[in-house]
Amino acid sequence: MLANVNINTKTGIPYGVVSMNSLKDWVWDEIYSHCESLTYKYWEEETRKELQNEIEALLEDGKIEKDDEEEANDLLKDEADIDDLKWFLEDIDKDKYRDILRAEYEPDEEEWEGEIPDEKGTISVFLSYIGGAPTLWVAESPYTTQGRMCSPCVPGAVDLDSKSENGFDAYDVPPDWYVTEDDPY
Repeated sequence: MLANVNINTKTGIPYGVVSMNSLKDWVWDEIYSHCESLTYKYWEEETRKELQNEIEALLEDGKIEKDDEEEANDLLKDEADIDDLKWFLEDIDKDKYRDILRAEYEPDEEEWEGEIPDEKGTISVFLSYIGGAPTLWVAESPYTTQGRMCSPCVPGAVDLDSKSENGFDAYDVPPDWYVTEDDPY
């Protein structure tokens, strides 16, 4: 039996999937304003762990002066600021930690997830990339439509770029999000 992927498990309604090229440019702003970058969150967690591991190793090896031990231990807490971690290591040995200190956030294809408020309710979305194309998954919404099922790349979801009156039900975005022929380019 196949798992119910790309289907809202609470409602049984399939996710709607739409190319960001089919939506107005300001939809990007809505995503950036109301959603969280999962890509940045992962990068931040991994970078923090790497920096903290370096500090922890220095503590274990006795290479941190007694006066700085309390600060080092504070930096080993879960939510330590990445810049504070970098500054601490830079003060110890800038050359030794050059590569790790240069770590910057530079994603190629950033993934986002969150809820966008709307006059009719909340729209739960996930933005990811399929073959380099930005694609929006609509996981829950007060808007629904009908369309064709997606290709095997997105099993169980409905393609919002191929709407059909005799298609499958799916969550959708508000109609004013879509690019129309009347929109200026």
